Amino acid sequence: MTQAFKAAILSYHSISGGPPPLCISFDVFAAQMHWLRANVRVVPLEVLAESLAKKTPPPEPSVALTFDDGLSDFYSVAAPV
Repeated sequence: MTQAFKAAILSYHSISGGPPPLCISFDVFAAQMHWLRANVRVVPLEVLAESLAKKTPPPEPSVALTFDDGLSDFYSVAAPV
């Protein structure tokens, strides 16, 4: 028996043409964001952390996005998407 998708945390390191797995191309990132917008609820990380702490179900289906290292491509490339 498989469990239904409930929540996920996606972490991005760099939106660039660099080598995987730390980098993701702009086209792939944009496609992922468009799919997420159409299919799940994007929530602040705090929402998922609170549901874990309280042992209550998160809003379903939901996803939180995190961006590692504060690279400038998050501001110039990811934020506009």
